[in-house]
Parts: sequence; structure tokens; C-alpha cells
Amino acid sequence: MAGIKSLLRSDDGQWIIISGLIVAIGLIILSVLLNQAMISGGKASEAVLDFPKSDIREFRWEIYRWTNQNVTKMNEVAQIRNLTNQTRLLYGARGISVNFSVIEINATNQTANVTIFITDGTTTCNYRHEFIQCDEMGEG
Repeated sequence: MAGIKSLLRSDDGQWIIISGLIVAIGLIILSVLLNQAMISGGKASEAVLDFPKSDIREFRWEIYRWTNQNVTKMNEVAQIRNLTNQTRLLYGARGISVNFSVIEINATNQTANVTIFITDGTTTCNYRHEFIQCDEMGEG
């Protein structure tokens, strides 16, 4: 019976259990950190893919094309208001807010100075005083 009492009082097994518990907690923490690193890498690549560069290029090209064709009519407020309303409706259906305003027009030199604004809620792009030389643009 003396052997059983000495085994019950022995604390050698407690160190093995504590070290096993420490190793298990360490592995859990390491796996959580690695998982977060993979998730953050995925989120960063998604953010790059979500950037609306094609919408920005498309809107700028439409403004350039319209300005090139209508530079002599740009003093007419109705023409500009019509373009602004059409682009707001078109891009608004995709969840994108756009605005276009004319700062200065020189019909004799075929130039225009405009401001272009586009945002999709997360990305905002603002081109202030965008100079457009209309006679150099090709039809296309």
C-alpha cells in the first residue's frame, strides 16, 4: 500500500500535463495567426479587383467624346444638364455616383476645361480642371 500512496502524492505527471497544455495553446495561437494572414492576403487581392478603374476610364472617355462632339454647343446649359442627367441615371443603376461640370469653354480654340467626379462608395476619383483639346481627339 505504501507504493500506491507515493504514486498518488507524486507530481511528476503534472508537469507533463502542463507542458502538453502549453504546447496545445501555442499551436492554437499559431494556427489562428496563420489563418488571419491568409485571410488578410485574400482581402487585399479582392480590394485590388474591386477598384472600379474600368468605370472611371469609361466615364472619362464618354466625357471626352461628348466634349469633342459638342464643344461649340457647350455654352448651352440644357446640353450640359442633359448629359449630366443621362450619366447620373446610367451610372446610378450600377451604384456609382458621377458628376460632370464645365469650368471654361473656348469654342474658337476647340478647348474645354471640365471637372469630373466619380465614386462607388469606397473609391472616389476627382479630376479637377481637366483640360480637353478637342481638335486632337479622333472619332472612335
